[in-house]
Amino acid sequence: MATDDPPSPPAVGELMAAYRRGLDRDLDSLAAANPAVTLRRLDTTHAMPLEAPKRVAGLIREFVFAQG
Repeated sequence: MATDDPPSPPAVGELMAAYRRGLDRDLDSLAAANPAVTLRRLDTTHAMPLEAPKRVAGLIREFVFAQG
């Protein structure tokens, strides 16, 4: 999950912050309730494959190999 928002006007930034708080809360609850859910946070925007390609590839590789 991306932790940074893309650049935006102040009013949109406030809405995104509220959205992110709710999303964090809901995803944390989901992961706590379901051991099959894996959640990772990256210090990127929604363009995480472009911003951190090695990290994203590494997480995918870890997930696939963990499935056996």
